[in-house]
Amino acid sequence: MKKAIISIFLILNFSFLIEAQQSSKGLDAKYLAANYYKGIVKILLYDSTAAKSGIGSGYVGRGSGFIVTDNGIVFTNRHVVELCVNGYMDYDYNDAATNSSWRTTSAYSEEKTKDASITNVRYTGYATPIVQVYYGKGESEYKLYVAKVLTVGVGSFDGAMLKIISDINGKPVTTKFFTLPIGNSDAAVQGEDLCVYGYPAQYDGDFNLMLKDMSTLTFGKLSGYDYVFNKDYGYIKTDASINSGNSGGPVFNESNKVIGIATATSSKTNIGLIGGINGMYYVVAPKKEILQHLTAKGLTIPQNAGSINTVLGERKEIQPAETLNKGKSSSSNASSSTGTSSTSNTPSDYYKNSKVTFHNTLSEDGILGKPTDSYSILEDGLDFVYTQVSNYGDPLNTEEFIVDVYKKSDDSYSSFVETKSFTISSDKSATYFKYFPPSAGDYRLSVYTKSSIFINDGYVTFLSKNGNTNSSTKETKTTSGSSYAKSKINFTNDEANVLKSENYYKEFSIGKEGGFIYTVVDNYPDKLNTDQIVVDIWKKKGNKYDSFVETKRYDITSTLDYTYFKYTFNETGEYKISVYAKDETWINTGYVTIKKK
Repeated sequence: MKKAIISIFLILNFSFLIEAQQSSKGLDAKYLAANYYKGIVKILLYDSTAAKSGIGSGYVGRGSGFIVTDNGIVFTNRHVVELCVNGYMDYDYNDAATNSSWRTTSAYSEEKTKDASITNVRYTGYATPIVQVYYGKGESEYKLYVAKVLTVGVGSFDGAMLKIISDINGKPVTTKFFTLPIGNSDAAVQGEDLCVYGYPAQYDGDFNLMLKDMSTLTFGKLSGYDYVFNKDYGYIKTDASINSGNSGGPVFNESNKVIGIATATSSKTNIGLIGGINGMYYVVAPKKEILQHLTAKGLTIPQNAGSINTVLGERKEIQPAETLNKGKSSSSNASSSTGTSSTSNTPSDYYKNSKVTFHNTLSEDGILGKPTDSYSILEDGLDFVYTQVSNYGDPLNTEEFIVDVYKKSDDSYSSFVETKSFTISSDKSATYFKYFPPSAGDYRLSVYTKSSIFINDGYVTFLSKNGNTNSSTKETKTTSGSSYAKSKINFTNDEANVLKSENYYKEFSIGKEGGFIYTVVDNYPDKLNTDQIVVDIWKKKGNKYDSFVETKRYDITSTLDYTYFKYTFNETGEYKISVYAKDETWINTGYVTIKKK
């Protein structure tokens, strides 16, 4: 018995020594990175209603946060999740002083709805916080969860509390989350070392691209305190970098505990501003059980309370775009009932000589054929037109085109179709992209820069190959070029036997985390004669494969008569896989059904 007591004492004493050594060592970057990454999360704002309606991609913003209870309570900034509570507006803005216009998104407010410079409200809605939690160090070792906003600070403290409520598929969460230790911001002292840990936004793009950037640590000193930007509660200042996307992430001090929330950066001094963690005491306060749990873990009532008021995270009422657009004059681009613009814009001075044209041929040298304004198409989503945007000698000055597509209804282009984005070279004065019209009709493509500055409109008519612009859509198989007349697209899950027809299937099952299959492109006995294949993936919606998923490119050996690639499916459904050569020659199309195990 004495030996057992001595052993327990030695273990406890040894654990105490390790903890003492850890705290006495000061801020330990390696320790933080190795132990705390599972508790630091990326918060992505997503609007599924907008995505389904074709109003952009559904992605509307992002920030960082951190987990403080094992059942999924997350701390972040108020401004990170503001669009989830107050809602947001997608609108066209005209700056009369510079005679320029652009499209933008901002939080919904009564004051904003009355802004005379807003010429057209395209959409109003709410975002949902999607929480990305890493369980490993690999770029794909994460899970996505849906959260809801529990409480929001409305006074001088920029804080909010979320609760993870389900996985991305709506199923209950049974996982116990890794939590971060909470320190005391009032005990932090000027001059001590700090670490900002979060997910600064490294890229611009859609929801899927936002998932790819990894966490980043930056270091600096507790430089001092600020009561100018926040006269009431105040900020902790640091020279550690706080960048866009860091907002809401934890800030550690020399105790290796969270003593603040990364909030902002001064535009004049580049000094980072941190909200002291103690301010979250009042943000949590409306939820008594959570408050009791977190005070036991170290959350402390702040010495200076300021005017930290808190409200529940319930969605506030907002007006639909149609209502907001009523009363606007016709010169303000009044929208249709869908909230989209039915009139064309005026190019800014920089793009006053720009032009949008349409072409159906491209030479081997990359030269487009003569432009025309009418094309015949097969209405199965396979036909496309080359759309050229030229600025006549001046660089396009944007890395991405945002293209809003409208279809003519009665006498105006008032039927919104979709928004597409295309990556381009900003230093070119002219470039092109492929557009796949979903059906026959008269279309207007409105082209904007990455920062939503309007470039110009292009008008084109797509005729069904039966000559009717209003014909109903039907699945029609096109004929590929003579080089690929014997080509086939097959699917297998056996990489070792990709050329054995007995291993080909049209239906596969995937698990909860998704699954992959191999797509075989077989052109026997002719060579593929392309060093790259371009693959468009479409999902069946109703009785048509008109829900575009993504485009993938695969480098291959051109001298072979076959190739194969691995493609991962994350959702069930019926899919169409259309394969093209590098020069856009269609090879063939395959169809596959994905089910759950």
